[in-house]
Amino acid sequence: VRDASGIERPAQVFFVSPGQINLLLPASTSLGVATLTITSGDGRLSQALLPVGNTAPAIFTAAADGKGLPAAYVLRIKPDGRQVAEPVARYDSASSTWLPVAIDLSASEDLVFLVLYGTGWRFNPSAERMAVKINDLPVVASFAGPQGSFIGLDQINLRLDPSFAGKGYVDIQISIDGVPSNKVSVLIK
Repeated sequence: VRDASGIERPAQVFFVSPGQINLLLPASTSLGVATLTITSGDGRLSQALLPVGNTAPAIFTAAADGKGLPAAYVLRIKPDGRQVAEPVARYDSASSTWLPVAIDLSASEDLVFLVLYGTGWRFNPSAERMAVKINDLPVVASFAGPQGSFIGLDQINLRLDPSFAGKGYVDIQISIDGVPSNKVSVLIK
C-alpha cells in the first residue's frame, strides 16, 4: 500500500479467493488516496485506489450486502448467571433469504445484549466520539472494540432495555465523529 504521503508499506493479507482479497491496512497509513498494488501468484500486477479516512464505520449484515439483518446474536444472561446465545436471523434456503428471529424481551429479569460485528470503531470507544442509536434513541455500548479472534473485526455489545419490548423492527446505527454507519434492523417482540 502506497499512501497519500508516498510511503509504501506491506499490508497483512488474511483471505484470498477468486473474487475477493481481505487485507488489513497498516495503522500508520496516511489519510487521503492510497494505491493498493497486488501481485498475483503468476506475477501479474493489479492496482486500485483506496480512499483512506479517519473513520468509516460499518455494521456487518447477515446477507453481506450492508442492508437488513445484522451479522449478530443475542446474549441473554439469566438471573442465575447462565448465558444463552440466541440468533437474530436464520437463512431460509427455500427463498434464499435471511429471515428475522424475533428477540424476546418479555422476561424483564434477564439481561439481554445485542452483539454486533463490523468495522470502524475499535479505536473510537469514547462516548464523545461514538454514538449508537436504536430507533433514533441514544443507547450506551457496554463494549466496543476489537472482536479478538479475527483480524480487523470489531464488536459492539448493546444492552436491550425491556422498554423496547413489542417495538417490532427497530433500526440500529453507529456514528463515529459524526460519520454514520449503515443502518441495520432487528425484530423485537
